[in-house]
Amino acid sequence: MARLRLITEGIYLKQAPPLILIFFIFLSQVFSQGSEDENSLVWKIKDGNVNANTIEEYLDIYYKGLAQNPNLSGGGVQKHMQLVVEAHLSDTGISLQKLRYEDRSKNSRPALNASILDSMSIESIETLLSRKYKWTDIDPTVIDDGPITDVVNIFKERNYKHCRDVNWWSRNEIDISSNLHWVVRFKYASTAFVLEPGLPVLGYPAGLSRLLNIGVASEVVKAYLTVPWKPIYQFGGNHPIEGAWGGGYKFDTHRIGGMVGFQDISLNAKSLRRYHSPKSVVFIPKYALLYFSVTFAIDGIDKDVPTGPSSLSGRTTVWPSGSLRTRVGFKLIEYSHGEINQNGSFEEIMNSSGLSNVGVHFRAEYVTDQIRSSEEENQKRKSFILAAQINYDLDNQLGLVIESSYHPYRTIKLGLNMAYMGPKIFEWEKPDGTLDLFEWNPGFTVTPYFAVNF
Repeated sequence: MARLRLITEGIYLKQAPPLILIFFIFLSQVFSQGSEDENSLVWKIKDGNVNANTIEEYLDIYYKGLAQNPNLSGGGVQKHMQLVVEAHLSDTGISLQKLRYEDRSKNSRPALNASILDSMSIESIETLLSRKYKWTDIDPTVIDDGPITDVVNIFKERNYKHCRDVNWWSRNEIDISSNLHWVVRFKYASTAFVLEPGLPVLGYPAGLSRLLNIGVASEVVKAYLTVPWKPIYQFGGNHPIEGAWGGGYKFDTHRIGGMVGFQDISLNAKSLRRYHSPKSVVFIPKYALLYFSVTFAIDGIDKDVPTGPSSLSGRTTVWPSGSLRTRVGFKLIEYSHGEINQNGSFEEIMNSSGLSNVGVHFRAEYVTDQIRSSEEENQKRKSFILAAQINYDLDNQLGLVIESSYHPYRTIKLGLNMAYMGPKIFEWEKPDGTLDLFEWNPGFTVTPYFAVNF
């Protein structure tokens, strides 16, 4: 145990920031090589009517063209076959890249003639892209040579980008929230200006911390400056983590992500007077997180409902289909406890060390599917986001975070964040040889918010 503690203190506390930063930058570059592929969506249409109607329209155009061009290709599809849609997702919308059909007699997925698809009605293409029918995901990396199979996994792995974008930055160009979580995406570049209060991934969202991150973000990485900041509003009694000047770096890909950062409380201006309790200040000088993630498709639940006095019934959605992303990883957090002296400077009393800095991180995020159809329907589209997070340190400190938001309209979002962080014991030896301790209790907080999107 002593040897382990020595290794942890010697490497992590003293040399970790540059080493971990270099390591994280390397990982983010390696795992972001295929980030462009994350814009690709591929799914199989499981609705027989949609398949038959689309193929019928396609063959009508094909046979008319065949009369003028006997060598016209793409006529091997039949009405009973299933179609496979290849689409591309961008900031401006979703577009059809290719349409295939499954030929089980040859165990292949030939592509339909692109020129014939261009002649099909806009309504038919919009129907295909709306996914308002039964469908199942296909891995974009195996669409050309992957085998055709009817084996269905109850946890169907899914493209992570749709779910990730909601929590990484925003689907919209501008996302401004009352809790000061702001995202401004530049229209002609894959970058954005971001404001993020607190350290929510580590278990300290806006209500449990007094810091604000200001930075820039791309599809894969974020770099930010950390400044002291007091939450505009919050509900609940707590002793929040203090904020200090510093900085950090984050990255997130389809399989791996993480963050690393630091704060230096000696840089704080004496005139800020923002400390929650000057005699018991707790802040985080250094932190790091590394996690692995996977995303699954969750089928929606529909039920029959009466539509009138007759026996006819319609369908209503009880639980909408969506994407569930899970993350599991470990974190290293150094805590510092001290007080503000009469000169306004911070005097450290105790610094956490060894295995007390190590913890595990688990997070699950659920985002309902985004359906793109007519502009009128899109304005009325309702969707919601749910997230639950657990952070647990080896010194038995437990943190819970629950986040939810609801879109009654496309441009309006209502949200509620709840967070709890359990007590942490700081114990140190006084000059006279006796032991002293301080129990820090971050507490529980609730933060409702209102956001507008453009």
